[in-house]
Amino acid sequence: MKLGKIVLLPFPFADANFRKVRPALIIGKTANSYHDLLVCAISSSIPDHLTKVDIIVLPAPSNQLRVESCIKTDRIATIRETQIVHELGEID
Repeated sequence: MKLGKIVLLPFPFADANFRKVRPALIIGKTANSYHDLLVCAISSSIPDHLTKVDIIVLPAPSNQLRVESCIKTDRIATIRETQIVHELGEID
């Protein structure tokens, strides 16, 4: 899986007991044999006050996002590549 791809996957919440299928940005790969990926959550909920870690992305044919969204670079998770539900697009 290529870095910069936007995918749908069951993103884990902090308590690790709940997951929600949501878009995520692939930002890295691990060096193990499990094909793990490092991903950032993408949310359609735009904060009133953006921080230095929030990146706004507008919907475009290349990323296949439906609405203006926020890449939450402070919400990083490690997931198995097999957990990807669907590939949406990529960051241009």
